[in-house]
Amino acid sequence: MSSSRRITPRSVRRALRRGVVVDPAAALEPQVAGRSGQKHLGIRLPDAATLRALSWVSPDVWQGHSLTVQISNFTPPAPGWRPRVPAIGRLASFDIDHDAEGHCITFTLTLTEPTSLPEFAQALAPLAEPLPSRLAGARAAIGVEAPDPPTQAPTLLAIPDPEGGDTSDPTVPPWDLVADLGEIAQPTSDSIARVRLRSIRPLIDLSVHNPIGRPPFKPNRTATIRRTQDALQITRSGSRGNAGAIVLPLRSAVTRQNVVALHALAATLDCSDLALQADDDAPHLSARLAELAATGVICHSAPLPATESLDPRLAEMVRAPGPAQDVLVIEGELRSVRQRRRALQAHSLAARWFAPTDPLAPPPLTAAPEVSVVLATKRPENLADVLRALAAESYPRMEILVGIHGDGDAPDPALLNEWAGGRGLRAARFAASATLGEILGRLSDLADGQLIAKVDDDDLYGPHHLADLVLAQAYSRADAVGLALWHRHFVAANLSTAARRRVSEVYTHFVPGGTLTATRQILSEIGGWRPVPRSVDRALLQRILRMGGLVYRTHGFGYVYCRHLTGHTWNPDESAIIAKTGDRWDGLAPVQVETASSFDPATCRLAPQARPTVVYQRPKP
Repeated sequence: MSSSRRITPRSVRRALRRGVVVDPAAALEPQVAGRSGQKHLGIRLPDAATLRALSWVSPDVWQGHSLTVQISNFTPPAPGWRPRVPAIGRLASFDIDHDAEGHCITFTLTLTEPTSLPEFAQALAPLAEPLPSRLAGARAAIGVEAPDPPTQAPTLLAIPDPEGGDTSDPTVPPWDLVADLGEIAQPTSDSIARVRLRSIRPLIDLSVHNPIGRPPFKPNRTATIRRTQDALQITRSGSRGNAGAIVLPLRSAVTRQNVVALHALAATLDCSDLALQADDDAPHLSARLAELAATGVICHSAPLPATESLDPRLAEMVRAPGPAQDVLVIEGELRSVRQRRRALQAHSLAARWFAPTDPLAPPPLTAAPEVSVVLATKRPENLADVLRALAAESYPRMEILVGIHGDGDAPDPALLNEWAGGRGLRAARFAASATLGEILGRLSDLADGQLIAKVDDDDLYGPHHLADLVLAQAYSRADAVGLALWHRHFVAANLSTAARRRVSEVYTHFVPGGTLTATRQILSEIGGWRPVPRSVDRALLQRILRMGGLVYRTHGFGYVYCRHLTGHTWNPDESAIIAKTGDRWDGLAPVQVETASSFDPATCRLAPQARPTVVYQRPKP
């Protein structure tokens, strides 16, 4: 490809040396002011999230032909990840240099025409972090009523149509939506979706404030957060002085670097010292609490004034006392899951996905993704239980597609719909000669949803199963997601178990087949499910990973893998599996699917009848 300007290591170094260092992105505009005459601008950024935030700055800040961006704290989300290279118009040349040892990556993009800084940012952002494909083509603008860029950049990139819309046709506007930060009394009368980002509740950024990388719960990993003038300081409990302390600004958002440091520091956070020192402190303290709760670190003992702007259910959770000294690991994990779920669902721009009628939730930037549940079965007698479980799911947008495999008797369609509780259900029969992969492929072809969720007819599912998968896909931006295999029920032994190691919230190569949920886009790109009789889940994951896609594993609540003596495509010795498990229950363990009567809603302390009959004690080294 011809280039109007040759990129050389010397020109890159010169651009960075003469450029600006942006940390955080809100400090960009005053630093770039006066550089409008420079055709080549160099910017150093602390992380990929800050690059995405640049898409919200004013187009008038800088325009030029070439931009060099260096991200100083860059780590790919998973080994083998291949970023999706966006279609870039007016391209003259492009260069990328990844220093894996130094955790640094540098992009230099040169275009044939003067281009604004936010347009450069939109082109480069998908190369630095995975972004949701359903938002990639959206065009957005900051509304004219908005005097300042948002303090937190949502995942949507705010970029105008490069052509400025069809000026000869007034019905074709240059924007797909206008994100207004000011208070607007009436919606616009045109066809543009107008979204108010100002919200009664604090807003968090799903791509920043999330539990990705959170380590397993350990009761002794505790910390305290205190107010110090215009900042918040987090210190490990029992530490001397301020060694290893994390300092958060009170009036600006928690950064991804802060989240990573917090995960390394603590599992629980005592918030009892969050005192108000000024009349306008309360909303800022509530915003920081919402962001911290979304990370999976258990926030507790917060004073009432600091929680006034929070969702009521989340406020109750963070005001509750801390875990007891004899807290079980399963209690700590459950409390973390329920608290971060509530923070992510109630305080993000995806809030209306989960509660469409909530008057206090901000309007979503995109419609809630529909989930198509695909279920292939040779055991129609199992359909009543699994369809009733799906009917109880809290996620509102879903449909169910059932493939009945073989020539046996099938339930009456009216009965299937009754079990599904009015959810959209379609059923089809498949010959006994059809493979499991062929059936799943056909059901996926018939599906309407953006997410395809596979369920098994003999496993147990909780009411938040699908909602948690949708949420995990939203903040991980992975091509496929699934729950962790924490919980098993052995039918013949009438025994339930929990895993010894509860590793979750990681990019991975494996998720249980009964929870595997993939985007429609990735299924189309890799050719769908392989037509194999068994190991169909592993075959799909291998295809995704070989193409450089991402697979993400969230927590393990809301799913119980049920083992029978026969009928499985994977058949290891059952006694060997039981010997390697942790906590054990006689019979079913309701807490594993979050049955409400099995624990306290605020502290997640298990009810006496729900506690394990055998608590696993890890041997001391």
